[in-house]
Amino acid sequence: MGAASEERLSSFLVRPSGNKIDGTKFVILGVENFLLMKSSNPVFLLLLIAALAWAACGDSTSSSDAEPRQTATLVSLTEPGRSVQLKELPVQTPESVIGDGKYFYVSCIGREPKPFDTDGDGFIMKLDQEGNVISEKFIQGLDAPKGSAIVEGILYVADITEIKAFDLLTGQAKGTIDLSSTGTRSLNDLTPMKGKLIVSATDINRIYEVSPTKGTFAEIATRPTLVHPNGVWYDETREKLYITTSPTEPTGHLNVINMAKKRGEVYFAETVGTYSGILDGLAVVGDYAFFSDWHRQTVVVMNTHTGETSGAGLPQLVQGPADFFLDIHNREIWLPGMMENSLSIQTLPMTIEE
Repeated sequence: MGAASEERLSSFLVRPSGNKIDGTKFVILGVENFLLMKSSNPVFLLLLIAALAWAACGDSTSSSDAEPRQTATLVSLTEPGRSVQLKELPVQTPESVIGDGKYFYVSCIGREPKPFDTDGDGFIMKLDQEGNVISEKFIQGLDAPKGSAIVEGILYVADITEIKAFDLLTGQAKGTIDLSSTGTRSLNDLTPMKGKLIVSATDINRIYEVSPTKGTFAEIATRPTLVHPNGVWYDETREKLYITTSPTEPTGHLNVINMAKKRGEVYFAETVGTYSGILDGLAVVGDYAFFSDWHRQTVVVMNTHTGETSGAGLPQLVQGPADFFLDIHNREIWLPGMMENSLSIQTLPMTIEE
């Protein structure tokens, strides 16, 4: 969350530069020249062949740890789609949207934008695919619900100091995981990861791994410490955790942690690209990250391999674009406007081809 700005997103293009020397090729060329000088010695030739074979085996082992190459392409489209502002929707400070393929669930903080107050007026609204209200207060009595995740028929919601679980069909409460001992008052976004949940604690600059079955949690310590972590998204294929940061100034970034590589008790967080803003919601599809930016009032797309960024081409700017739901198959973003009490369904003028 952050302060909205009137600045419009025009276009951002960040292209990394620099050349990479193919060291392996360089060594082999040197050996070939050296071989010409020593070709008259058969013993030397046998030893050299053995050494090259050993080196080749070593190269094949190390290549298995290499970063996967880009496998998807962002393609611009001209086909029209719907862009609907759900003006009559009785949302109250909407902070997050999630879908299960049939219905959509909107986390509403309450009548006033007080994300830290335990006032009991927060609720979850249930909508159909057209944006019609199925249940205005499908789940109620919450304080300031924010990010959510759906795992095996359970809806998990971050609510100030707790993660609350509800039956997705009935809305019945299924349990609570209390993280108040951490000192946080702002549990924010959630993402599933290998049977567990990752949650950001924005106010105390922490990220936690939570076990819903055991009700336990542990900090994911990062170096450097991420300032005001907000959106979280786990890429199961690459075993990478993406995180947006949302400081009060537009200096937040998209960050990534390789969860398969831990050094001691610390994970190393790397900044992706050079784009900066007040970042919030996050979704990653293939090689592309989509994130909302309060500073520019829209959604931005970044190539996670190159760091290249551009506007998502949404037809409407939104004050306080928070935790959105990306339906890449239908090319739609369900985008809550937290500071204007709005929810819009906006069509992306693009798709991702793999």
